[in-house]
Amino acid sequence: MKLWISLLVGLAIAVAAVAVAAWSWVNRPMELAADAVEVSVEPGTSPRDVAQAWVQAGVKVSPRLLFEWFRWSGQARKIRAGNYEIARGTTPAGLLNKMVRGDETLATVRLIEGWTFSQFRAELARAEGLKPNQDHGFHIHDKGDCSSGDGVSAGGHFNPAGKPHGAHDSAERHAGDLPSLKADAAGRVDVKFELAGIAVGSGAADVVGRGLIVHAMPDDFKTQPTGNSGARIACGVITRQMS
Repeated sequence: MKLWISLLVGLAIAVAAVAVAAWSWVNRPMELAADAVEVSVEPGTSPRDVAQAWVQAGVKVSPRLLFEWFRWSGQARKIRAGNYEIARGTTPAGLLNKMVRGDETLATVRLIEGWTFSQFRAELARAEGLKPNQDHGFHIHDKGDCSSGDGVSAGGHFNPAGKPHGAHDSAERHAGDLPSLKADAAGRVDVKFELAGIAVGSGAADVVGRGLIVHAMPDDFKTQPTGNSGARIACGVITRQMS
């Protein structure tokens, strides 16, 4: 009997020690490779891949340990898609809480549903909220619906031919794949380009009524099917201007 009691006491002490160590780790600031680290979480990204993305971005912890924290917290499936940035001093607990709350780092551009492309372009030129000196993914999306506030209601890339995602000047690309927008030092954008493979007013490639999305991050033109462009930070709807 005394042996069993000793074993139970020893087990209880070991469990308590593990719990204390775990509590200490999730509340200890993580080491970062830079003053700030940014990650874009795409819709449908698994908690394991989210953990890996943070480590690749510069969070100096084990991706397995970070994933296990997400999993054992019971909140792994509550992580929201978005563009997140953390600074030195952020703990594993703080990181998870930020993603569960959807506390994104967003740039905002005021766009009005029903604007023409010229109006959309003019507003981008005036906006100062885009990340300075960075490319931003830019696409025509399937639905002309900006009601969700985060651009998700616009659906996926406009792709009537069922092709893979690619650069706008390649043969194998979505009809909605546009050139990335390059923000200047003030976070402003001015862009002109020609685009083949779309139509205005008729046919399967008609873009009238489709969504137009600006993303937080650059388009890598490789990752399927989105280009890994991050959060949708501006949404508009393409309309036809009759002369």
